[in-house]
Amino acid sequence: MDVTMQKGQPYVPLVMMARSLGLSYQISPEPSSLLFSYSGRQVSISGNMVMLVSEQLIPLSVRPYWQGQELWVPLDAIQKIFYARVNWHVRTQEAVFTVD
Repeated sequence: MDVTMQKGQPYVPLVMMARSLGLSYQISPEPSSLLFSYSGRQVSISGNMVMLVSEQLIPLSVRPYWQGQELWVPLDAIQKIFYARVNWHVRTQEAVFTVD
């Protein structure tokens, strides 16, 4: 998975991840947000410090950001959306995700 560093924090491309998992998604304008379902949970995430997962506000460690049609999110967003274990290798700047 692509990882980019922004202000010392690792970010991954959520739209690309949704596509690679075969998830249907929608990018909603005004404000730009990404909407999709995963494992029965409805997810809405934008450039705010919180995301909405099955009608619950979930705080994030840092703010996601849009670059073109891609939403870059911090690693904790991946953990919280997909219940994934994330192994972040600082030296190589690689992230490995394990989803049960």
